[in-house]
Formats: sequence, C-alpha cells, structure tokens
Amino acid sequence: EDAIANTPDTVFPLPSFRDHLTAMAVLQLYERGLVDLEESITTYVPNYSAGAGTTVHQLMTRTGGVPNPWHGMSEDEIRAVQPMSFGEFVDLLNTTDPIEPNWGAGLDYVLLVRLVELVSGQSYEDYLIEHIFSPLEMYHTGYCNLADQSRERAVGYEPDLTRADTEL
Repeated sequence: EDAIANTPDTVFPLPSFRDHLTAMAVLQLYERGLVDLEESITTYVPNYSAGAGTTVHQLMTRTGGVPNPWHGMSEDEIRAVQPMSFGEFVDLLNTTDPIEPNWGAGLDYVLLVRLVELVSGQSYEDYLIEHIFSPLEMYHTGYCNLADQSRERAVGYEPDLTRADTEL
C-alpha cells in the first residue's frame, strides 16, 4: 500500500505459526525428560491457579478450557489492550472465568509458551532461536516481537471492510 519494496532482509510475520513452534518446543522438553504431557500445567506454571487439573496434553489439543479475558470485547477494545509479558497474561487468566474446551481462541498455547520459558529458563524468543531456528539453519527466521522495530518488517495489509469498493 505504501509502495515500499521488499528486500532480502525483509522480515515477514507468519500468522498462527506460534502454535506449531510452541508444540515443537514442548515436545523437545518432553524428549529431554523435563515435561510430562499428562502432568498438570500448574506443575510448570504454578501461578496459573485456574489450571489445576488441566494437563499439558489438554492444552496441546486445545481442550484445556482456558478462559478468554477479551471474550465479548470489540476489535477496537482488544487493540487498545496494552502489550504484556506471558507471565502477566497468566496472571490475567486467573481473574477470568473458565470456558468450554475448544472455544478456539488459541490461549491454551499462550500457557504453553510460558511453560517453555519457565522450564527452559529462557525467553520464548531465545528458546526458539537456540533450539529450533539455529539447528535448522533458519538464520533469517525469528520470533515476531511487535515492540522491536529494529528489523525491517513487512506490514500486512488489512482491507477496510467498511468501504463499498473493497474487494476480498
């Protein structure tokens, strides 16, 4: 839209790819004997008190009933929410009522990201770089931290659906 040319250094976000990378990270920790998939998430993320009885496996299969603190909010209200760390987000989940499994918000995987951080002792981004991207020689791949503006980042196009001339 702004006619900015892409270069070989342009970084493109991969929407919804976080879940795949997180599952890979959790399974790596499982292979190393650091995580038991049938153990409660509270074993690994103790400040998630609402998760007692919810297993890591349930979270990986999106059947953990993780609450959505933004359920019922408009897109504008959600966009106004300040960025927070994974740890702060877990604290927020403790104040939200659980929901039926399979609601589809993908918040189960946010808890699994926090598990990766706490079990590995690394930030999620550092874990991905050291244990997934570097071994696979994916040197131009990284975690999309929206607060970090130091890299050339492609910006996705969002059509204005309120305009009559917008085509999908």
